[in-house]
Amino acid sequence: MVFKLRAASLSLIFTVCFFIPILRAAELIIPLPADALKVSEKTTNFGPIKSVTRIYESSLAPAKLGSFYKKEMPRAGWTNGQDGVFIKNKYIVVVTVDPLKNEAGKINFSNTISNIPAKEEFLLP
Repeated sequence: MVFKLRAASLSLIFTVCFFIPILRAAELIIPLPADALKVSEKTTNFGPIKSVTRIYESSLAPAKLGSFYKKEMPRAGWTNGQDGVFIKNKYIVVVTVDPLKNEAGKINFSNTISNIPAKEEFLLP
């Protein structure tokens, strides 16, 4: 009986530790153009706000990148805000496109994803 209880407990711990982070990560999928190549990534924490900015390069023109995100983000479950801003659950994504080509002749663009903290997280104790 004790063995069955321990096995059940371990199974529950495994499920919580392994599958819940996968579900959460799947919730935050941000579509990328087929030729996107990640150039850099930076994590920033400002109090209760946690952000990750990823910079990519693509051969798509700036207007085509904008059209890509307007079409693909809603397909991934994100609400289309205005001017490259998308919201899903407690997260916000800002997509920015640099209109100038880089040294490789490609366009740089970034996706910044941030959590939207509850107002209680801003209040001091």
